Amino acid sequence: MFSSARSSSWVARRAGAHGVQRMSMLSGGGGGGGSGQGKTRVPRLRRLGRVAAGGAVVGVAYLGWRVYHNRNPGEQLPYDPSKRTLVLLGTGWGSTTVLKNLDT
Repeated sequence: MFSSARSSSWVARRAGAHGVQRMSMLSGGGGGGGSGQGKTRVPRLRRLGRVAAGGAVVGVAYLGWRVYHNRNPGEQLPYDPSKRTLVLLGTGWGSTTVLKNLDT
């Protein structure tokens, strides 16, 4: 069947003893490590939490930039007396269509 070393490592993994394995790999024990410095595995939920936190930070920064950009618009073009002045009374769908189709 299985050797005792192979089955004991399977039992340790199933029991969630990753911390014990990591410590043995870093200290040089446990075999299989040339320099004694093995990779430490970050659990998937912790990695997902870090990605979510990073995404939240980026999202808040982007939202702050958009608010600043909307409240501080660029300079307006100077007034051109050759163009006509248009006054729209009402705020219905017809006025929005006219405003969208204007050639400014």
